[in-house]
Amino acid sequence: MSTTSADQSDRLYLLRPNVHHALYCGRTADGKRFLLGPKDDSTACVVSFDREGNYLGWQERFVGHGALFPLPPPGASASHEQWIIEVGRHYERLISEIGGRLELIHVHAFTVPDAQYDMSISEFPWYLQRLRDDPDREKQELGDTEFERFARLLAEWVERGDYVLTWGGDHHVNKDGEIVFS
Repeated sequence: MSTTSADQSDRLYLLRPNVHHALYCGRTADGKRFLLGPKDDSTACVVSFDREGNYLGWQERFVGHGALFPLPPPGASASHEQWIIEVGRHYERLISEIGGRLELIHVHAFTVPDAQYDMSISEFPWYLQRLRDDPDREKQELGDTEFERFARLLAEWVERGDYVLTWGGDHHVNKDGEIVFS
């Protein structure tokens, strides 16, 4: 069941694996789609979607204390690339356990309920959604100059086809599924 709101379209959002943000996506052997990423330094979350990209549910997977955000030993100079390799090993194991393979996926907007951790896809960031929902109120609160600036931002956002993937924080994603801002 997808948790899209009535005013959202049936848009499918493209996601691509992103090792630099520790967000992995793909398909399982039965064709279902998944999105996998960190919840904290010891636990990953797997969000599942059906073959059509509709939200099915989520689950936590314990990885190991400190495994997802390993700290280098005192005095060591661990590079970002080393971190990606180390953390990537844990995700490779999790992906193997769920019978998955990494690939681009398309999913509908969703919100994971009761996860105690924000995981969702929405069409707009909160500040543009407010403008879209109630432009009169926003114009009154912002004033003409700021309102016009935000109206331009909204028009550019729509033209580019961007969206927001929230996974602990907001990631702005372009229509090609690439995170362009976090």
